[in-house]
Amino acid sequence: MASAQDPWSNIPLDLAGLVLKRLPAHVDRVRFAAVCPQWRSAARQLKLPPPRPLLALKAGDIFYSMPRGEPLNFAGYKNGHLDGCRKGFYTACGNWLVYRRIDDLLLLDPFSGATMTLPPPDSFHDTDMSEKLFMDVRYSQVIKLMVCSPNLIDILFQGKESNRIAVCRPGCSMWSVARDLSLWITDMAFYQGKLYVVDYHEDLLALVISVDDNTGDPWVARIGRVINVGHFDDQRTLLRMLYLVESCGSLLLVRRRNFHTHVYADGQIHTFAGQYLSGSWNQFGKVLGV
Repeated sequence: MASAQDPWSNIPLDLAGLVLKRLPAHVDRVRFAAVCPQWRSAARQLKLPPPRPLLALKAGDIFYSMPRGEPLNFAGYKNGHLDGCRKGFYTACGNWLVYRRIDDLLLLDPFSGATMTLPPPDSFHDTDMSEKLFMDVRYSQVIKLMVCSPNLIDILFQGKESNRIAVCRPGCSMWSVARDLSLWITDMAFYQGKLYVVDYHEDLLALVISVDDNTGDPWVARIGRVINVGHFDDQRTLLRMLYLVESCGSLLLVRRRNFHTHVYADGQIHTFAGQYLSGSWNQFGKVLGV
């Protein structure tokens, strides 16, 4: 241990680790690393559990650090909005916040200040695009976006009549829409190098992404059905919300079933693990009254 005459900057690495592990908030870890170069070096060397996520409210782009609820201010925000964006962020992916501008989508990491630009959600390659698909994607809104790799961005968007999946790379001018796919995709997840999607039938589909040799742009080359549920006998099929979640190395389906006509009503949450060899979901968790 450091003696009484040693400065605080000489804190031993193991003691720094004990302190950092008691700081679950990202902002507190940043403050620890800002004390001096030695503490910053210790923070970089130690392997720590993931910090608590920030709570972000779309109304005004207000951020709160958990668990104390401390409000945070990031550079570039004025009167609660990001400069150049008239509205708050659409969705979030990891540290990335997704904003809609007039000519593109902007991805911003408020911690590092890094940005990426993507095509607007209504800009698609129109090769072999049917008139129905063309009219559908013209009125698209972002539901979920994932940064799968430096060269692959996936988007789940709501069209005029259906939900669809598209892919692109940062800096390109257009999205590539996945054709021949269920029109009622509810969620997607990037798991073990593959893009998986689930639809309202709770069918699990795997999308194989290829890259165009000429342009370098990604596109959905093949769609495989991993789990085929097919149909439901329950008349309340549509009164539910479905999510794909990766947890402890497994891909899980989380089903929230509601007992009323709006999605915020009380209901049940069921959790399922995929049994890929048998092509079925295996339920292992249930929560009532949520």
